[in-house]
Amino acid sequence: MAANIYQNTADPVNGTDDDGDGYIDNYQGWDMGGADYNAVVGDNNPNCLGANNNHGSHVSGCASEVSDNGIGGAGIGFNCKLLIVKAAADNDTRGAGGAGYIIGGYEGITYAADHGASVINCSWGGAGGGSFGQDVIDYATLTKNALVVAAAGNDGADAAFYPAAYTYVLSVAATNSVNDSKASFSNYNYTVDICTPGNDIYSTIYNNLYSSLDGTSMASPITAGAAALVKSKFPTYTAMQIGQRLKQTTDNNYSIYNATTNPNITPGASAYLSSTLWRNKMGTGRLNAFRALVDPQGSSVVFQNEDVVDNNDMAFIVGDTLHISGEFVNYLAATSAGTTASIKAVVNGANVTVVDTTTTLGVLNTLASTNNNADPFKFKINAGTPLNTVITFRVLIKDGSYATSYFINVTTNVDYINVRINDLQTTITSKSKIGWNQDGATEGLGFTYLGTQMLYEGGLMIGTSATAVSDRVRGADGSTSDADFVSVTNVYKAFPDVVSEFDVHGVFDDAAATPVQNVNVRHNAYAWSTPGNRKYVIVEYFIKNTGATALTNLFAGIGSDWDIPGPSNGATDYAKNKADYDAARKMGYAWFSGTNGKYAGIKVLNNEPGNHYGIDNTAGGAGGLDINDAGNYYSTADKYTALSTPRLQAGFG
Repeated sequence: MAANIYQNTADPVNGTDDDGDGYIDNYQGWDMGGADYNAVVGDNNPNCLGANNNHGSHVSGCASEVSDNGIGGAGIGFNCKLLIVKAAADNDTRGAGGAGYIIGGYEGITYAADHGASVINCSWGGAGGGSFGQDVIDYATLTKNALVVAAAGNDGADAAFYPAAYTYVLSVAATNSVNDSKASFSNYNYTVDICTPGNDIYSTIYNNLYSSLDGTSMASPITAGAAALVKSKFPTYTAMQIGQRLKQTTDNNYSIYNATTNPNITPGASAYLSSTLWRNKMGTGRLNAFRALVDPQGSSVVFQNEDVVDNNDMAFIVGDTLHISGEFVNYLAATSAGTTASIKAVVNGANVTVVDTTTTLGVLNTLASTNNNADPFKFKINAGTPLNTVITFRVLIKDGSYATSYFINVTTNVDYINVRINDLQTTITSKSKIGWNQDGATEGLGFTYLGTQMLYEGGLMIGTSATAVSDRVRGADGSTSDADFVSVTNVYKAFPDVVSEFDVHGVFDDAAATPVQNVNVRHNAYAWSTPGNRKYVIVEYFIKNTGATALTNLFAGIGSDWDIPGPSNGATDYAKNKADYDAARKMGYAWFSGTNGKYAGIKVLNNEPGNHYGIDNTAGGAGGLDINDAGNYYSTADKYTALSTPRLQAGFG
């Protein structure tokens, strides 16, 4: 790979930051993980120093190993330069098979974008998602014009995998080496954009060796290498145009398992049945790099920035009419006057009644856009729709023989209430979570002040010991929440309001907890729009012991993960968040410590003493709780410590 590694000649290795970018001697890239995962300090040696980081070496070779030299294999982007950004520590062997964990992935995306990368490959990820990662992608794609390509995951599941599933990312699933069908290990999902060979891929590994590996981790850099070829052939293309060109020129491999076109497959056969599981979930088809470089340019319309409203409280319940609109952007050749868009409910469609499903787009020139705000798609939610039913809509865009699809998931008949009457908008759920109804900052309004989103996660926690805390806050695996509280009475808005202008009531208990503490919680929320009362929402809890045993040493509190943005509204801003405690007001608060930063807080209103624990989200805990310890992130013991002991400041170390 050596001849294809980019060298930053503006900053030679001399102990000085010659180019003034904040990185000393980043001549051949940068190592986000550094030497020691116990004390993460980046350095200027992104070389793979052991077999524990073979994965990154192999991925790099897939993208742009030197070709036509009779040595090893051949990278698809054969003359494209590799800006090396290492994201695992040299000594980290904690992962599967002794591999290092990704501990600087999103920082790595930012670094690569800031240092001129046209294409950024991410052969890593996981479940969840959220505003932080999307902010990083937005920065790389929209601000720095770098296409982010990412692996769709190796769970063999219909699942969204991040960062691949974020908006603007080119998500890559894997095909096999036999017949171009889905590789058995590859994830598939409506968020996938393209599929690429990822089975038995021969490439570079540590210590001048070569090996064959399987994974969407291989399919992604092969796609990234092809993207670099497209950028080389069409240097004026934007990041989004590169991705659309690859999607526009794929080979249709869906017909492989189609009984109509393949005489070797009969309806009912296992291969035929398996194809119905991943239909429309492997992107537009299999990568064809040759076609991406030589085919005539056609139109390529994207449906983005979709907006689903019910023209009232934004909680979609039985009887509401959904109005679905969005922006249609044409990234390549101009469309014809007959270009249209239509919509169909393809999953759980029996739960809605069609009102309006078509709109005319007309001529869209290159990089031109339009919207259907004046003519939105409309569906009415039917009676009998089960709680939290996810309805998947397919938006089909057609221009002559060109057709492409986009998919939208809408959760209907929800068990949460959106509070939107003052300057602060948030969501009250039936199961104790605040701001968001689901993990990964999904389903809800979060905690938005005058248009600024501040909250990644929040919820009530009740505990009596280091082994007994009931909650729905992020758990020991670091990505999914505990699921202790369950709804007894779903939240509802009172009519008429008695206490405030927007009264919300509900009941939940910890029947799903292990161990169960037998607590029943009647909860209320109140909000006002009057002057002097527009910047807060009150939540009130009545906690009852329904068991036969007294609960001693009991603490209750709200756990929250604030992400308060500054000017860039992204990762670098969140790193400047700090937390502190105002004892006189019994208020824990967090804020962006840069210029003109916003603040958010939680204040105890009743007579009991307040307690505040500020958590430093760093490996080793920085003197406090360690919520980066793999397999034990925010454990029950951690939660009880946070509830019962004070730590007034965080973010100062």
